Amino acid sequence: MLRSGWNEHSISKFNEVNARLTELMVQDDTYWRQRSKTLWLKDGGDFNMKLFHASTTTRRKRNHIDKLLKDDGIEVTSQEDIKEVVAYYFRHIFNGQVGLYEPVTNSVQSCISEEDNRSFGSSFYKGII
Repeated sequence: MLRSGWNEHSISKFNEVNARLTELMVQDDTYWRQRSKTLWLKDGGDFNMKLFHASTTTRRKRNHIDKLLKDDGIEVTSQEDIKEVVAYYFRHIFNGQVGLYEPVTNSVQSCISEEDNRSFGSSFYKGII
């Protein structure tokens, strides 16, 4: 009815009603958002919480190391022995020997000048690194 009239009063009234409708729609949206959060908290959180916990438990089990073989073929199962095997392994591969890595490192082109390399060894950089 308000849209049918093209006089100034009808247009003004239509704009008032339209603004009020927009305001009520925002209030309704806010109400339902708050209501859904209340239900979410009352029901113990997200409905996917069980799925989240199950996937976390599965990942933890999958990432857990139950046993390892030492270099001599002996199987270790205690956490202390597993820690020692892992520590030995990484000490062994990172002990500074060039070994098999030399062909790879030789093929990498250096992008730092000798002067820059010497300055990185200065006392200023030693305090930072």
